[in-house]
Amino acid sequence: MADWNEATLEDLLSDPIILKVMARDGVRADEVRYLVEQATNRTLEKQAALLSQAHVNAAAGCYACGR
Repeated sequence: MADWNEATLEDLLSDPIILKVMARDGVRADEVRYLVEQATNRTLEKQAALLSQAHVNAAAGCYACGR
């Protein structure tokens, strides 16, 4: 079985081809890092809200199964 190693953000931001495309488009590495950080924070906030809601639903009981 092949071993799969996913590239990290830093791997991608140090790739020469990606750096050339970013330079052509006027995109800086710190901008990309910021956007990824913001997306990660929003995802974590949504996950926390879903877990909180699941906890509330579990505490209220399950109407379908009577628990």
